[in-house]
Amino acid sequence: MRCPGMLAAAAVLVCLAAPLPAHADGIYFSESFGGAQIEDELGQYTDGGFRIRWALGYRAKRVSVEAWFGLDLAAEAGYSAIPEDQDPDLLTYGLDGKYAFAIGGPFEVYLRGSMSRMEIDNSLLTGYGGRGLGVGTGIQVKGKAPLLALLYPPVALVCLIPDACRKLGPRATVSAFLDQGYDFYRLHGAGQAIDAQVTRWTLGFAIGSDF
Repeated sequence: MRCPGMLAAAAVLVCLAAPLPAHADGIYFSESFGGAQIEDELGQYTDGGFRIRWALGYRAKRVSVEAWFGLDLAAEAGYSAIPEDQDPDLLTYGLDGKYAFAIGGPFEVYLRGSMSRMEIDNSLLTGYGGRGLGVGTGIQVKGKAPLLALLYPPVALVCLIPDACRKLGPRATVSAFLDQGYDFYRLHGAGQAIDAQVTRWTLGFAIGSDF
């Protein structure tokens, strides 16, 4: 089954094959998918799984601030009436700050810091939650793309024809990115605390204001 988010990311990549310089300031939305590896004491209950994340942010020149919500779904998916037989799904949300560096053409790299919270509402760890801090880095390609191509990704193939994208209606600033990050959490529940180290890799796209 195809994932709409992945199709949109592919559309972004095609549309940015020969991008024009883009002004990056403004409000944007991003969606990303990938994997998570769990270590430390939480790693005794789950090795990690599928990562999905949504964010709403604002960028001013090179600095961005994002409010985000994410899920780390256990690789051992499925419901069991016995809590001990379930791997926990991890709900996270937080605030990120990012600083971007241009590296030529439409490409940028960025560094980010994160403040977040993790909560668990299934498995033996139901009721556990706690705050975390993290760091990350990523690379992205950005430019202008027609909104039509994002709503219906196959239209992006037209963008391979020189100047064709200009005729496809309103455009927005878009990017496709690859992100890697590390977060440390201390979770409290049932009268004790457990630590979690989480490493994540995600691929995603962002769309923002067209200035």
